[in-house]
Amino acid sequence: MASFTVPSASDFQVDETTLAAQTSTSTALTLLTALKAAGVRFVRYTAIDVSNSSRAKAVPIDRLLANPQQFYDGGLSIAEVCFAGLPSYADHLVPESNLSSARVLTVRPDISSLRILPYNPSTAVVLGTLHDQRTG
Repeated sequence: MASFTVPSASDFQVDETTLAAQTSTSTALTLLTALKAAGVRFVRYTAIDVSNSSRAKAVPIDRLLANPQQFYDGGLSIAEVCFAGLPSYADHLVPESNLSSARVLTVRPDISSLRILPYNPSTAVVLGTLHDQRTG
């Protein structure tokens, strides 16, 4: 006769960091898969710069599906000069800003703002917050 033991609660304990990473990755994968099924081909990460202009960077959804954790946790990298060193009337560098493209900001998406654009259904947009890669 084979013996059987009932597992204890400690057999199911998971590190909080591991659990959070697995949950966010599966949530992102589900969300991105649903967007692709709806015909979305690009996701625009959008943030507001210092002159109150909207700045965006489009990413192909297939690239995000290849690494779904980047969509949810990693964000998107963009040069700091794009958000603080460009005037509102043109896309050229203001020399007095002392900014360069060497410093990089991360645009972390606010998933609650994710929308498919009604005027361009092949594109979704998500608003993001800016974070310095060196300081968080």
